[in-house]
Amino acid sequence: MTSELLPFTEEHIDLIELREGQDISDYRDRISVFVTMGLAYTLVVDGKIVCCSGIVSPHKGVAEAWLIAGKGFEEHGMTIGRTIKRFLDWTQPFYHRYQMSVKVGFDEAADFAVFLGFEREGIMKKFDSAGNDYYLYARIK
Repeated sequence: MTSELLPFTEEHIDLIELREGQDISDYRDRISVFVTMGLAYTLVVDGKIVCCSGIVSPHKGVAEAWLIAGKGFEEHGMTIGRTIKRFLDWTQPFYHRYQMSVKVGFDEAADFAVFLGFEREGIMKKFDSAGNDYYLYARIK
């Protein structure tokens, strides 16, 4: 197994093989903005993009974490999770708050957020263009 961590580029979104039933069309515009506002990386395993992830700082001391998981994420999920957790720990001195949104019903993502040290704070009603509700998770220093 060979793995490589690359600086994220918007083209990686077109190259990632999404998991069945996954739709990021509503998220795509936000990611375009994220590229210009923060740190972002792409994990490639054996020549395939497994996930794209990063943080964006909408306010001083606050970072929003994001992740798009492709096929193969589950196979490498623990390694990816530990890597992301180390990244968050490493950058935590620069931020007093990390936050992330998780679509209601996306239990795998909610479990992953908790694994990373996030706690659910509340619900954001009709958060995306399709009117879906999302939970807000935060990791506070």
